[in-house]
Amino acid sequence: MISRWEALKLALRHRPLLSQLVEFRHNPGLAWKGSLNESELELLKRAVDQTAGLPGPIIEIGTLFGFTTALLASWVADGRKVITVDNFSWNPWGLVPEAHQALTRRVLAPFLRSGRVEIAAQGSAEFFAAYAGPPPSLVFIDGDHSYAAVHRDIAAAKQVGAAVIGGHDYAPTIPGVVRAVEEHFPNATVRRDTAWMWGLAEGAAV
Repeated sequence: MISRWEALKLALRHRPLLSQLVEFRHNPGLAWKGSLNESELELLKRAVDQTAGLPGPIIEIGTLFGFTTALLASWVADGRKVITVDNFSWNPWGLVPEAHQALTRRVLAPFLRSGRVEIAAQGSAEFFAAYAGPPPSLVFIDGDHSYAAVHRDIAAAKQVGAAVIGGHDYAPTIPGVVRAVEEHFPNATVRRDTAWMWGLAEGAAV
């Protein structure tokens, strides 16, 4: 059993993490931070349905805890694989990368075992630089929200021939995403709340 002094030193050393745990206790909604709302998910499902039958995988940039990944895998009915890309460097709970990835793998365990989901534990730039598969049916970008990263991810998705490209957090409060999307697709995206899509067929918006 440690002394009170040692306990105090530990508490001070891990003060940021303890503060996050207290905040989570009083605000369980933090569990969904970074996830899509129902309206945004409806648009994403439209994209999955529209690209059914295309041979390439669905690529998700930004796994977080795998909530959206699991939905993508559950929506696919044509044998396509979901490849989700994340270097596990950020999460709202302050977990270290190893714990973050372990938790995400637990969430996605059934899909990982069946081979319907593959986790690429790396940055998106590294992933796209090494990608040698067929043109993706869909690339969904919800990782690093800086202008440079989103611009780079969209360019990479175009380069590998993605049929549909979309993402999350197109909002005035996240100007880097708005700028990158508008530069690549000026006035040519379908949006629901902060989700956006390029390449949807006419009438795909709901």
